[in-house]
Amino acid sequence: MTPWTTVYGAPLGIVTFSCRVDSLAAMGKLDADLAADKAYIDVVATAAGQLVGPIQDTAAQFVAMSGEPNLAGKYAGIVSAQAAGGKIAESMGWGIDILNHVTSVTGVGGSFVRSLFGDWGRVSWIALYDSLEELDAAEAKQSSDAAYIEKLDRAGDLFVEGSATQILLRRLS
Repeated sequence: MTPWTTVYGAPLGIVTFSCRVDSLAAMGKLDADLAADKAYIDVVATAAGQLVGPIQDTAAQFVAMSGEPNLAGKYAGIVSAQAAGGKIAESMGWGIDILNHVTSVTGVGGSFVRSLFGDWGRVSWIALYDSLEELDAAEAKQSSDAAYIEKLDRAGDLFVEGSATQILLRRLS
């Protein structure tokens, strides 16, 4: 598991853990193994007194990847939005197209995922960066690309109004 903390776009102090598994069944087995591990249960019990608010989890499925993956990136930029009803196929196609376009403009690989739980139709674009300077450079290229701006404008009614979020996380280990 990889621990992350919020830098921008969500309340500070939130710690998030991420991991990749092959299936929900594999995740279920991992969860069952952890539930049977006394050392893990002891750590969770100790940490519970330090947590504020409920624990929330989510699962997402990779839809597309572009460029070279940067699995060791120190920062994760994540943009999420909820697809509008009746627009799932169009929003997924647009999501893959914008992912590929951003990678071609910035040179930064990324992934496009769909939520399996939580908000119905939620999709996310994830890119990992080695430094904030790399993120700055990618943002400068992206925001000055006229075709990128045109593609954003064409998203129109593909997503639920007001559902988009953008956060930046920093890897803790």
